[in-house]
Parts: sequence; C-alpha cells; structure tokens
Amino acid sequence: MTARRLPTLTWRIAILALALCACVARGDELADALGRARALRVALDSATAEETAMVDAAAARITADHAESVAGTEASVRERHGADGSPRGEFETEDHYAARIAVYREGLPAFIAEWTPVRERLDRERDDAMLRAREDAEGSSGAAGMRAELRSIEETAYRVEVNARIGAYRTEDAAFPVMLSHDRWPVPSDAVLSIPLEDAERVKRTLSGATVTYGIKDGVVVRRAMWIGEDRHPLRAAEWTRVRTLAGHPGPVTGAVFISYNRVLTSGADGRLVLWDSGTGRQVRAIDAHSGAVKFLRSVVNARHVVSATNSEIKVWDARTLAPFATIAGDDLTPDAPGASDAEQDGHSRRGSSTTGLPNYGSEPMSRVSAVALSGSPGRVAYGLVWPVRRVVVWDAEDEAVVAVIGGFDVRATSLAFAPSGEYLAAGLQDGRVMVWRVRERVPAPADLPERARRMVAPPVWRDCEPRELRSVDAHEKAVGAIAFTPDGLRVVSGSYDRTAKLWDVASGDLVQTFAQGHSAGITSLAVRRGGRRLVTGSLDGLARLWDVSAGRGIRSYRGHDGPVQSVSFGVGLLTASTDGSARLWKSGTGWEQRAFRGHVARAQLTGLSEDGRRLLTASTRPGARPDRNARLWNLNDGKQVAELSPSGRVALHPDGRIVAAPAANGVVRLYSGHDGSDVGAFSSSYGGVVRVQFTDRGRQYLITATGQAAELREVEHPDTARSLLEPRTADDDRPTGWFGGLSGDGGTLATVSSPKLLHLWDAETGKSKGSVTIVGDAARTRALRLNHDGSRLLTYALRDRARLWDVATHEEFPLVAESTAGCRAAAFSNDGTLLITGSNTQYTAEPDRAVLIQKSHGVVKLWSAETGALIRDLPTQPDSVSQVSFSGDDARVIVRSGTAVRVYEVSSGAEVASLNPSVRYVDSAAVSYDGTLVVTIATGVIDVWRPVIKDDGASGDTAR
Repeated sequence: MTARRLPTLTWRIAILALALCACVARGDELADALGRARALRVALDSATAEETAMVDAAAARITADHAESVAGTEASVRERHGADGSPRGEFETEDHYAARIAVYREGLPAFIAEWTPVRERLDRERDDAMLRAREDAEGSSGAAGMRAELRSIEETAYRVEVNARIGAYRTEDAAFPVMLSHDRWPVPSDAVLSIPLEDAERVKRTLSGATVTYGIKDGVVVRRAMWIGEDRHPLRAAEWTRVRTLAGHPGPVTGAVFISYNRVLTSGADGRLVLWDSGTGRQVRAIDAHSGAVKFLRSVVNARHVVSATNSEIKVWDARTLAPFATIAGDDLTPDAPGASDAEQDGHSRRGSSTTGLPNYGSEPMSRVSAVALSGSPGRVAYGLVWPVRRVVVWDAEDEAVVAVIGGFDVRATSLAFAPSGEYLAAGLQDGRVMVWRVRERVPAPADLPERARRMVAPPVWRDCEPRELRSVDAHEKAVGAIAFTPDGLRVVSGSYDRTAKLWDVASGDLVQTFAQGHSAGITSLAVRRGGRRLVTGSLDGLARLWDVSAGRGIRSYRGHDGPVQSVSFGVGLLTASTDGSARLWKSGTGWEQRAFRGHVARAQLTGLSEDGRRLLTASTRPGARPDRNARLWNLNDGKQVAELSPSGRVALHPDGRIVAAPAANGVVRLYSGHDGSDVGAFSSSYGGVVRVQFTDRGRQYLITATGQAAELREVEHPDTARSLLEPRTADDDRPTGWFGGLSGDGGTLATVSSPKLLHLWDAETGKSKGSVTIVGDAARTRALRLNHDGSRLLTYALRDRARLWDVATHEEFPLVAESTAGCRAAAFSNDGTLLITGSNTQYTAEPDRAVLIQKSHGVVKLWSAETGALIRDLPTQPDSVSQVSFSGDDARVIVRSGTAVRVYEVSSGAEVASLNPSVRYVDSAAVSYDGTLVVTIATGVIDVWRPVIKDDGASGDTAR
C-alpha cells in the first residue's frame, strides 16, 4: 500500500511546492513591479531625451520650410491682385505712390478672400508635418510602449501579507491598537481597528495576519488599503495625539499681590500668572508668562504696572489689563556698570553656554536676577544682578531705558525696595548689610517765587539723579531676605534669615526697633500696612506674623500653610503665598482664613508606569523640598488620581501596577495597593533609613537600599524575608568600601562604586567579588552605572565624559562605544540586555556673526549591540540636547527625550513613530508603556498622556519612499 500511495504523496508535495513558489512569487510581485517601474523610468528619461532631440531638429526644418512657403505664396497672391500696401519708397513719386495705394485698396478684398484659405492650408500642412515628426520620434525611441507598460504597472494593485500584533481592546478609544511590521515594505507602525465593544472579544478570536494593498506612483510605493482577518476588517493609519491631561501636583506659589480692590494676582514656579476674584475665590484668568519659574512678583497700590521676574527675565505688565508692556532679558539685563573691568563687562560673551548666552546648571540657566522692586509714581523697576558683575539696575518702565546702574559692592543684593516717593532705593545684601541710595531729588522752586507760593506748590516735582549712597548699615548676622519702607519713607524695615526684623531710621541709620522671638526660621518677606503702625512678616517656618511697629511686639500669627511663606501683601485683608501650593487670604484683624487660591502646578518626575499603561506614579520635585515628598498614583483610563502618598524617599511602582512601595520614617517601607491606594502592609529594613526602593526582574523581586552602604533583596510575595546583597562595612572588614550602584535584572550581579573612577562587581548570591573596573578618561564623577539583565555587561557614563561598555567577565572595555559617545547624557540597556542606546550632545556655535556667540546643542542617538559593542544604526539627529533614552518593555521601540519634544522610534528600522510636542520649553520626564502604544510626558508639572488614534480624515494612502 505504501508503494501505491507514493506517487500520490509525491504529487501532493509537488503541488505544495508549486503553491509555495506561487506565494513567493506573489510576495515578490510588488518588488518586481517596482524594479520594472524604476527601470522604465530610467529608460523613459533616455528615450525622452532622444525623442526631444529628434522633434527639435524636425521642428526647426519644418518651421523654416513653412516660413519660406508662406512668404513666397503671399507675395504671389499680392502681385496677382496688386495688393502691395508697402510704405512709400525713397525714390517713389507721390503720384505713383497714390496710384499704387488706390490699386491696393481696390484689390485688398480679393487678396484677403484668396489668401485666407491658402494660409490655413499651409498652417495645417506644417502642423501635420510636426505631428508626423513626433510620431516618427516616438516610434524610433520606443517611448510610447514604455509609457503604456508603466501606466499598466501603476494601475495595478499589489497585495502583501504583513506581520500584525494586536493589542488589548481600549475602551477609551473604542479600538484595537494594531502593530504592523514588514521586513521589506513600509507600513504604518501604529494602526487602529475600530470594532464595536460588544463584538470585540468575538472578532479578536478570528483575526489573523494583516494584508496591505500597494500601488506604484512616480517611482515610489503608495499604500492604498489595509485590512486584517478573513472578514477583511479595515485598518486605518493612526497618528499620535494627546488624549488626556492630568491635573499634576500642586506647585509652589512664589508671589501674591493685590492689583485692585477685588483682584488678586499670583505667580508660581510653573511660570504662570493667575488672576483671582478675591471675593469668590474664582480663577479669572491664567497667563503663561514665563518659560521658567517666576521668582518675583511686585505691585504697588495705584501703580500702572505689575512686574514679574524669573532667574533671567523680567516682564512688565499693564496693571489694569495684564497686557504685556515690556520685557528685559538677554543682553538688555546687563548694562555696563561703573568700575567694572573689561573682562567683567564682556564675561557673559565668553562664558555663555546656552541659547540665552547664560551658563547652564542642569536644565536651568544660572540665576542672574537676585531681587526686584517696583516704584509706582515714577514707573521705575530696580533689579539686582548676580552675573557677570554684581550690581543694581534702575530701569524706566515708561521709556524702556536704563536710568542708573549702581555697582561697587561684591555681594548679592537679596532684596530691594523703593521709598513711596521714589526718592530712595534700599537693598538688603547677602552679608546682612542694608544699603540706601538717593536715586531722585526734588526740583527746587524758582528763587523769585514768594514763600507763600512755594508752600502752595503741590505735589513736589522730582527728577532723576546720579545714585548717591546715603547709608550702609551692618543690620543682620545673616542674609537680608526682605526689605520695605514705611509709608512716610523715613524708615526702612529689614527681615533676615537670622529670624529677626529691624526698623531703621533712613536719615541717621539708627536702629529704631527690633522684632524678634516670633519665627523659628528665617524671614523671607515682609510688608508694612498703610499708616505704618503694623508690620507683617513671612517666614520659612510657614507662619505669617503681625507686629506692632511702635512696641516691637507680636500681635498674632497666621497659621495654615504647610510650607515656607514666600510672599506677604496687605490689601483687603492679608495675602500670603507659600510653597505648599496655595495663596491664602486672611482677615488681618482676627487672623481667620477667608479662602485659599490653588492653581499652580509643581515640577514633577515620572517614577513608574505599569506595563499595561493603566497606572502611573509621579512625584513632585518642589524647590527646597526633597523629591518624592508628594507622590501620586493615577488611573490613566479615566485620568483620576487614585491615591496621594507622603514618603520619605524614592517610591517605586510594581511593573504590573498592583503594588506601590514607599519608604517611610525609621527604615520602614510601606506597601500600597495599586488598585485603590489602600495600605496593604509594611516591613522594616535591617539597615536603618531607606533611601530608595526599586523593583527588579520585572517585578518578581524588589530591591531596598539603605543608609550605611547596605542593600538587601526581598521577594514581593514574602517581604518579611530579606537576603543581604551589600552589608555595612565593619572595622575589621578588608572589603573595599563603596555605595550601592546597581543590580542586574536577574538579581545575580551587583555593582558598587568605591570612588568616581573605581567600580566593584559582586556575585549577589554568594557575595564573592567578581573584580573591579577602573574608569579612565576625564570623568570627574561617575554619573550612572547600569548592568544588563544577565549581568554580563556594565554601562557607565559621567558628566562631560563618554559612555563606556564593559565585559563583566573579562573587565575589558568595548572601545568603539567610548570613541563615539562624547558628551553622553543618557544611556540604557534593552530589557533583554542585548541592545544599548546612547544619547550624546554635540555643541556648535550658532549665528557666528553676532557679537555674542550663542552655544547650542544637538543630540546624537546611537543604537548598539550590547553583546559585541558594534554600532547597529544611528537614529535621526535631534535638534536639541538629549536628556533621556529608554526602551519600551518589549524592546520594539525606543523613546528619546530632547528639549521640547519626545520622539518614539522603531528599533528594527530606526523609523520615527511619533513626535510629541507638549509646547513647553523643557520636558522633565517621559515613559512608554510595555507595548509602546502609550507615552506619558511631564512638562513643567503638566502630565500629558499620548496614544495613536484614528485620523479624522481616515487617510490611509500615505506615500512610503
């Protein structure tokens, strides 16, 4: 029976082989057609050139013959009818010319009647000859046949089977995300399949590979249609867009002032100004005033202007409409100061390293503006400068010009204030001194004016004068945090970080009153009430305190802020602003709080994103507070906050989103449910206060690092049982000391840092040494180190140095990585440990024709093999500095954070998937979900969620070159 079935089996194998060949042929049909189309285009170009040359030669000959025939025939017809209407000849008599014209006029109708059809016949003969010449040229070059063949190729649709990976149905988008890929033909990396929710589960079971139909046009492949499954469910190309914005963390309020009877203006570290109705607490208007944190907000009763300022920019606003009035920034901030050397004057030209010409510290330019004051009546703005030369500048807001520059002191001006008349300018300095200058003077009345008339002249007339130092007082033991004049301008009040405030006589410099024993921390702000009998101070201790000026005693305290008080102001009550994220309005007479204004957001960092993209963990980074003091857990499906935590160290989110681990006081780590934020347990570290909690090996274990150079590993299911990874070094221990550096994903290899250039590797199971690695180069400090998943590779990089990849077994460095990553700012291993991505910044000088050279950066991103150290590919150059690179959980995509944008690229091709622009100056952090279909960005405290969604026009015919 076997012998009889053999031919049948052989026949079936042959049929299957033919079918496979047919499938391969069909798969190569598009490639063959594209190759033929491109070959035809090349041949057509040559044939067209030959055809054009032949036609041009024939056209020249035909045109010449036609012109000669037309001229001869026309002359013959004119002669026959005597229709020669040429002008009078030089030797022709007048009588003869008149007779000839008479014959011409008589014979003209007959000439026209005969010549018109003759000329039309001659033109037709010419056109027919030209057409025959073109046909002959096309026939000889073969262009017509090639054009017909190309037209047939471009009208044909080519079907190609592509790889498809279908994600979980997203109810919020009412769609399946579909990841398409093909090793040969470009497809949209993100596509969407819209299916009704009630049919989702049933349809998903029937879905199979995807099919794309292509066409060829102008030598490129054009995608025409896409579908998936046997029922041909249509796929649509999608684009990334912001689908949700979360409220973020409450941010520091840096200033609060009254600008009218019932209007309050606040400023925040988020760069915004917010206008409030003080009667209802309703937000009236929000202005994106600055790209950086607002440090100063100044207003004066009945003044025309309001002033806000950051580290490096001052803006003047119309007090009535809050319309922009003027901006002082860049070189305009630093007019020449008397007594400054040439090197000091042009220091900013030589030391600038950012797009503003300022030196950078991290992502923020170094502070230039240290204090700001506003004078209402003359419209003057005074500001203190720190760099490049310490000075105070007086600026005319009306004329937008510098009035005076005050130099001659070598410490920072930490506070400034104008007298109500604008006659005096007072400065509190970092060394505790108070200085007063006369910057205006009265215009004397005319000498011949009677005494009685002089007394009747009101108000006095003032004029600007050269600043003259009137008084310098060693007022405090520490820096002066705030300064203000009394309403009569005769006395000045200074508040210091030595926790005291003092009242001084301007004329004599005598100490009049001391306000002490009211605050437990430094004084940051103060204000004198109209009438001069009451003083209010704001402090780092979170209190505002009211004082009796004449007696120097405290009257009452205003308690309610959870953070330092940044600003105090009198108006319809007492207004205070704090880093706790609120400005509060108090009844100054009773101390009762009337209402709070909350509208500013804090800078935050993204500390965890679950693999399914449903849970997000963020932590605020408020100025003056440790990170993670305020952590929030979010539900990204509805954008609502799940829980708010107050840890004492860095928090961590389990990759599946089910547990949040948060260090607490005294070495305790608390565990919270990722579902609702409820407390589900706690355990204590064996080595004191916990400073970091980190999940590893995709959440199967998590790592605790503690003070005393110690680390231990615990199972998620059994957190009470710990295994020591790194124990504190004892007196008789000869092991090298160091701090915990990192653990491999499989939990087998541990790295510690003994010095900025010396790293030690350990077997995490046995505690035995695996040797040490000495970093060479100009690195001042190891900025980060990472181990790949199996611990076979070590990555190090340091500020201003290169990324360095090491073989853990041999301690050898892969030289190509170091050679090609100068200025490395970010690097990461893929989750499986086989790939490495680096982001470096290259400096270049923009606009070299300007007097001040502007240093800018662009980012260079490279993908490497972590196994061999070989370069796989360069990703597109980033227009700004690279600050973050990371892989998605499935290692199919990489995310690159650069300047104001976040971009997503395919690992397999390097093609850009998405470019997300939150429209801000700087993106603080970003993360991508495990499957790469969701990205979260945090920019200036605003949390945005991005997904690929269906385009409104449903276009799917994208051109793929």
